[in-house]
Amino acid sequence: MDFGRDCLVFVNNEEKTDNIAEMGVIGASITIKYKYKDLIYSFDTSKATVLSDPKIIDLSQGAVLYHNDIPLSGVTEAYLFYGFYSVFFESEPRRTYPEGSVCVEENTLREPGPDGLDFVHTGSVLHDCMRRQCAAPGGHDDKFAAYPFGADPGQKKAIKTALTNKISIIDGPPGTGRTRTLLNLVLNIAVAGGKTVAVVANDEAVLDRVFGKLDGKGYGFIAARPDGGRPGGSDGGWPCEPEKTGAASPGAGTPEHELEKLQLLEEKEKRLFEKLSLWRLEQRHFAKAKKDRPPKKLKKLPWARLSQEKILRLWADMEMLLSEGKTGSFWTKTKYFLSYGITDFEDLFGGGGESGDIRIIGGSVYALQFSYIAEKIKEIEKELAKCRSELERAKYGKLLAHQTEHADNFLKGMLGERYRDLPRDFDSEGYREEFDEFSMYLKRFPVTFGTVSSIKDSIRQNYVFDYMIFADASGSDPAAAASALSCCKNAVFIGDSKQPAPNLISFVKESLGDAVPRAPLYAEYLCHPDVARFFNEVVYEGGLVAYSGRVPENPDVYYFRGQAGMLSDTLGERYENTDEFARFFEYASERVAAAMEGAAKDNTTPVPDLLYKGYNAVLLPMQNRFLKRSKYKTKNALYAKTDDILSREKYKYLRARYNVRLSDIIDIEGRHIAEYEKLVSDGTANVVIYDVFGKRPGLVIDSENDESPKGPLFAEVGIDYLALPQSDIEDEEKITRYLDEIMGKGKVSANQTF
Repeated sequence: MDFGRDCLVFVNNEEKTDNIAEMGVIGASITIKYKYKDLIYSFDTSKATVLSDPKIIDLSQGAVLYHNDIPLSGVTEAYLFYGFYSVFFESEPRRTYPEGSVCVEENTLREPGPDGLDFVHTGSVLHDCMRRQCAAPGGHDDKFAAYPFGADPGQKKAIKTALTNKISIIDGPPGTGRTRTLLNLVLNIAVAGGKTVAVVANDEAVLDRVFGKLDGKGYGFIAARPDGGRPGGSDGGWPCEPEKTGAASPGAGTPEHELEKLQLLEEKEKRLFEKLSLWRLEQRHFAKAKKDRPPKKLKKLPWARLSQEKILRLWADMEMLLSEGKTGSFWTKTKYFLSYGITDFEDLFGGGGESGDIRIIGGSVYALQFSYIAEKIKEIEKELAKCRSELERAKYGKLLAHQTEHADNFLKGMLGERYRDLPRDFDSEGYREEFDEFSMYLKRFPVTFGTVSSIKDSIRQNYVFDYMIFADASGSDPAAAASALSCCKNAVFIGDSKQPAPNLISFVKESLGDAVPRAPLYAEYLCHPDVARFFNEVVYEGGLVAYSGRVPENPDVYYFRGQAGMLSDTLGERYENTDEFARFFEYASERVAAAMEGAAKDNTTPVPDLLYKGYNAVLLPMQNRFLKRSKYKTKNALYAKTDDILSREKYKYLRARYNVRLSDIIDIEGRHIAEYEKLVSDGTANVVIYDVFGKRPGLVIDSENDESPKGPLFAEVGIDYLALPQSDIEDEEKITRYLDEIMGKGKVSANQTF
C-alpha cells in the first residue's frame, strides 16, 4: 500500500500516515506496524481512521495549490481524500492539509505570455481582462472607512467605490488628491480590512513619494520595499498599545453624515466663488467695452422692484416691441405700467414713436443689462456669504482636523493589537521560498511597494495580492502591466484617463466597458482657478472644481503657462503655446482686460456670454408665441439649425447667442467708424458664434438677403458674416462651410482630440 497516495491514517485524531510501515484490517480492528518498531498495534475504528479512494489532482496543465491563499511551491502530486489533501513536493516531505484550507487553481493561460508569464489565476484581474468580463464585486464592507489623511466628498466616494468593487478606476488630473486618496485606501485595505495590498508604479520616484507620505504619518513600518534590496520599511511609528490610542471607531468624533454635510457645503462655496468670478469678469469686460458710459437710472414707480427675471423680460419685451413697431400703443403702455411700473415712455423709448430715439433705447437696454449683471452678482455674493458663515459657525476646519485625528488613532489602535507579538526586524533571505517565512512576511508587511514590471518577481511565485493599486495608471503601458495584473484579485487604477496613450486606464475601460465603476476626483487643489477653468473647457468637460487659493494680483500669460505645466506636464505641453491658451488668458487676466482701454487689437469686444444666456432663455419662449409670423418662424428655424450643428464634437468649443445687440460685440470708437453708429446702436444680430476661450465674435449669421447693410460693417470690424435668405435658412452645408473657414483662420477653435 502506498501511504499518502492510496490512504491517510489517523490514530487518536493524529495523522500517522508517514510513520506507518504496514497496515491491515482484521474484523473491526485496524492493525498498524510503525517504522522502526517491531511491535504491531491493534486499534478499533473509534481510535483509528483510514481514508482511502482519493481523487487525483491533475497538475499537468499547470494548476497551482494554495494553502490559506499562499501558493505551495514545488508540488509534484496531490490527492484529495475525504476532508484532507495529501500533497507531495520535490524537495520537502509530504504534507497533509485540511480540505478547507487548500484551493486548487487552474491555469487559464494556454500558452506562455509576455515577460515569462506562465500562470494566470482564475480570480485574478488579468483573467477578467482576458475574457473581457468583470467578475462580481469583490472587496469588503466600507461601512467603517477611515480617512487619517483627510478626504473630500469625491475622494471618500472613490475610496468606497474601490473597497466594494473588484476593479475600479479613480480618475482625475494632478492636484485632485490622488495621492491622499491612495494613502487612505491603502490603510483601509491593509489595516481596517486586514488584506494584503501592493502599490505599484512605473517610476520609482512615484513610489518614493507615496512611501514617504505613509512613513511621515507613522505607518511606514507596515510597508515593504523588496525592490530596494530587502523586505522592510521604516519601523518609525511602531504602534503603541490599543488602549492608549483613545478611539473606538473611525467615526468617534463628529458623526460622518454631519461632517459630509459640511464638506458638501464647502464644495458649494467653491462652486459659488467660481460662478461669482465668472460674473465679475464678464462685468469688467462689459463695462470696459462701454467705455465711460455710466448706465442711466430707469424711471419707474417706487413699488415696482425689477427682479432679475423681470429685468430680462422687460429687455426682451422692448426688443420685440421695436421689432413690431408698437411702442406707443395704449395697450403697450398699460402693460408696461402694470408689469414693470413704468410710465415714462419717452425715458424708455425716446418719444414712443415707431422707431424711437436710438440713443435713448440703447441707453435703456444698457441700463437693464448693467442692472441684471449687478443683481446677479449681488445674489451670488449673498449666497456665498451665507455658506462661509455656516462653515465658520460650525468650526469646520477644527472638525476636519478632529475627525482626521480620530481616524488615525482608530487605525493605530488596530495595529497595536495586531503587531503586539510581531517582530520589528525581518531579514530572512528566503522569505519568498519558505512558506512559513512568507506567511510571517505578509503579516508583518501587508503593504508591498514595487514597480509594475518587477512586483511579480519580488514576491512568492504565483502569490496573488488581495488588492493592487496602480498609482500612475494613466502613464502605464498595458502590455507591461500584464504580469502585475496576474497577481492581484482586486485592482484600483488611479490616474488621468484624459492623458494620451499608453494609458492603462483606457485599456481597462476598453476591455471591460461599463462594468468597471469610475470614481472621478474633481476638487482641484493645485492650480489657479483660471487654469482649472481652461482645462475644464479643453479636456475635463467642466468636471473640475477649483479649491486652490492661489490667486495672485494681475497674473500674466507666463504665470498661467507655468500653472498649466503643474496641472499636467503632457497636457500643459500640448496646450500652453496654442492660440486657445493665449486667447483664454487674455480674456481671464485683469491685466490684459485693463489694457482694453488703449488701442484695441480690433473693433470687437467679448460676447457677454452669461448675460445673453439668461436673456435668450427668456426671449426665445416669448418669440415662440408668434411662430405664425414668418420672421419669428425663420429666426427659430435658424436657431434650431445652429444648435444642431454646434452639438457636434467638431464644434465643441463654439457657442452661439441669439438676438445680440451689435453694440455689445462691436467697439464703434475703436477705429473711428462713426458712419456705422446708427447701425451699431440700433441693430441686432440673429446669431453670434464665438469660442469659449476669448469669447470674441467670429461669425454672425442673419436671416437677411445678401444686400444687408451689415455686410460692410462686419467686413470693417473683422467679423465673418453670413446673410441667409429665408429660402436658405436651413442650408447646413453653407453654415458649416463658414464655420470651418473661421476655424481655419484661427478666429475660433476647433476640437483637438488625442
